[in-house]
Amino acid sequence: MHNPRIQKAVAIYDYKTSRKSELALIKGEELEILEKPTKNWWIGRCHDKKGKFPSNYVIIKQPGMQIQLRNELDLDDEETKAARRRRNGFRDWYGGSAAFGLSAPELRKYYSGKR
Repeated sequence: MHNPRIQKAVAIYDYKTSRKSELALIKGEELEILEKPTKNWWIGRCHDKKGKFPSNYVIIKQPGMQIQLRNELDLDDEETKAARRRRNGFRDWYGGSAAFGLSAPELRKYYSGKR
């Protein structure tokens, strides 16, 4: 029997669990959202498994909504680079690569106000 209070969602990223209480997600897989106890972690069910998962890894499906997820490999080079910069943020340049087109010393100088 379908419960109208249970929302459907689609995973937009893979999520590997680190605890038994968590629910693994596979990009593109549909799941049910059972509870939203916090803003960042929800409880859901997928393939008869129940657990918590990060809320920003799913999109809530609306009636009649078509979701088409693109693989990063399908994106052209500039889109791929931009997507990685958005996802990784400053982690890339802090680790030594110039993700924003500037070297780490140039970024430090820029953000310290010494321009």
